[in-house]
Amino acid sequence: MHGELPSARPGHPGFHALHHAPQAAGGQRGGAPPNDEACDAPVDALAVGGSVDWSGSLAGATDSEDLGAPTVWQAFTITECADVTLDWCGTAPVINLVIMFDGACDALNDIYWPADPSPECVDGNLITTFYGLAPGNYYLLIGDWDGVAGTYSIHASASACPPPPPNDNPCDVVPDALAVGSNASWSGTMAGATDQEGYGATSVWEAFTLAECADVTFNWCGSSTPDMAWDFQLVTGDCNDIATWNTFYASMSIVDCGDGNLISTAYGLEAGTYYVMIMAGPVDTYTADVSAVTCQPPPANDLCGDVESQALPIGGSLTFTGVVATATADGDFDPSFPGDPTVHTVWHAFTTTECANVTVSYCAMEAPYYTVFSFLSSFCPADSSIILGSSDWAPCNDLSVTIQYWDLPAGTYYLPVGDLDGFDLPYTVNVGASACGPYCAAWALNTNPYFEKISQVTFAGIDHASTLGTGYEAFLEDTAQVVRSGSYPITVALSNGYEGDQVLAWIDFDGDEVFQEDELVFSSEVGAGPYTGNVTIPADATIGNTRMRLRMHDAGHPDWANDAPCGMADYGQVEDYTVRIDLGTGIAEAVHGRFTAMPNPANDHLSIAFAPGTHPAQLTLLDATGRAVLEQIVTSDPVHLDLAGMDHGLYVVHVRFSDGTQAVERVVKE
Repeated sequence: MHGELPSARPGHPGFHALHHAPQAAGGQRGGAPPNDEACDAPVDALAVGGSVDWSGSLAGATDSEDLGAPTVWQAFTITECADVTLDWCGTAPVINLVIMFDGACDALNDIYWPADPSPECVDGNLITTFYGLAPGNYYLLIGDWDGVAGTYSIHASASACPPPPPNDNPCDVVPDALAVGSNASWSGTMAGATDQEGYGATSVWEAFTLAECADVTFNWCGSSTPDMAWDFQLVTGDCNDIATWNTFYASMSIVDCGDGNLISTAYGLEAGTYYVMIMAGPVDTYTADVSAVTCQPPPANDLCGDVESQALPIGGSLTFTGVVATATADGDFDPSFPGDPTVHTVWHAFTTTECANVTVSYCAMEAPYYTVFSFLSSFCPADSSIILGSSDWAPCNDLSVTIQYWDLPAGTYYLPVGDLDGFDLPYTVNVGASACGPYCAAWALNTNPYFEKISQVTFAGIDHASTLGTGYEAFLEDTAQVVRSGSYPITVALSNGYEGDQVLAWIDFDGDEVFQEDELVFSSEVGAGPYTGNVTIPADATIGNTRMRLRMHDAGHPDWANDAPCGMADYGQVEDYTVRIDLGTGIAEAVHGRFTAMPNPANDHLSIAFAPGTHPAQLTLLDATGRAVLEQIVTSDPVHLDLAGMDHGLYVVHVRFSDGTQAVERVVKE
């Protein structure tokens, strides 16, 4: 099996075509193995019926390809189509990842993955086979993924490719006449199958013809792999011209045959000829019993214009149920709709009377919904003005997804449920609403955990690690303690950081629940992080609790970026924290008198005694710059502070009481 190297998205981490840097001399590479680079590996001739043996060590290998592990290479060339088997017996430690490339050694293009391995060697290593390799040069990547710099031993052998099966091409298949109430039976092998169509997978074909609309069921029981029901496709059009093909997908029952295979049904197939592309591994076999029944009518909510909106109050929820499988794909979307208009879709609708944050949850489905529509529409049919939400897989705990929509104005919204997962089963969707604000909403759209996210924030007493891949998270219980005119370091780290990322921070200093332009307190360099800087608190900042907002976004791509404190960015994350702003060293006498600091001036010891009837909660000692040099919870009266080792000069003792009030006293250390 092979295909282009996948990447997360353009310019983001992931496998990429390997364009090697100029070769470095052995001394420059610090005594690396002689086959450390692909172009260093001798290209051995591997004839059909013949074999070659390789052995070596990963000691001293480098990661010049930037694949995350030190690597060495072996290479071979074949002059005719061959199945190549690699016997790894004797390799230590055991090799668990086998990747091969073709092309020129300094510009490797396609990546090849072996088929399912044969039984293991007695030492736990695998015997792996790459099927259907065309004539050319191939480069085998051997990686030190475990970090132990082991040795390897490989026996490579080649056998001739079997001839293509008679149904390797769709035009070679004679379609079965499939009448309503009748059935057809298919069986065959994938051995020798090719990828003439360029779909990136080997395939064979079957075909049938319908004289009237029918729901067609495919029973794959007895096939060698349970993936048949997932991977096959129906196409219509000229079998000789791929440009004319239209693709149809079947819905799968979650009840299997007992051998792991599933039964799938394609609903609403109109009269015509359908070619069935069966994709599987090169040693797989398939069997299918195919039957047809009269088309079932579409659900009552097949079109958005068919549904009646339900009221969704703040704090309330709605539950929608139904089945998508028999829905049509016609009439759901305006021509300007930016998504896939061929998805079979049903609709629900809800109405809000005030600004709302709306959660759409697919939790507790009979089978997890891995992929769902993540938009709402204010118009029917849906057009280009759809409202995008942010996905969150954490709440469901079953691989189903929850979609968040923020700051929706009062109005009616259409909710699509599409057959994207391909499951032929009822759905249950819960929709809830909460009040907006008080601050503007901000979030990221693409939030899979393998994209970049904020992983650690350190600032003025906040030291918070987070792991979820959600577009917005509120950590308002984490509070930064700052004072007017103080300056505080801030550090933000990412997981899966990307070279185009950036972090920005705002603090609502005037407490008006709006992040003003002059309240941007931190703007990092563009890069993968971690990011560090300093945040200065204005001398006139409003005393009390306020909000800090962090936004990480992909500044490297203008179409995906959003450097504002509100709204959506395509990639990234937003986190909110609480900031407690207290008085600095410019303190009015009116706040004195609730405790006494003795002696003053002090030497190495200072005692704090509280007035009767007060209930002190927390004590902070600030230096002349407003920086907190000592913090502790008050559990005794008096409190004894050790000033040994602190610089001489002016300090401020700041006490917060359990009723929310505060008091300060200046002290001098001699």
